[in-house]
Amino acid sequence: MSKNQLWPKAFVKCTRRNPVLCSILGNDEHYSTAWLEVPWEIAHSGDPLSISLWVAEGSKYTWMAGSQCVECHNQDHIDDLLSEAAK
Repeated sequence: MSKNQLWPKAFVKCTRRNPVLCSILGNDEHYSTAWLEVPWEIAHSGDPLSISLWVAEGSKYTWMAGSQCVECHNQDHIDDLLSEAAK
């Protein structure tokens, strides 16, 4: 079975600080958030730190995984999750 077809797919909400906006506006309250699909092997590894490490290392420590992790069991669930993020 192809890894692209393995379910459930896991998504984690990630956050990063926007240093340019913070320096222009003179405060530390500007952040971006995004949902990131985590590879199946990482999401189902059994190691509680694997997702956080994968996100941090993959983004050169500019994005950090939050505590929100959602398992999507079908494409409709994924579409709903991403459409909520776009609002």
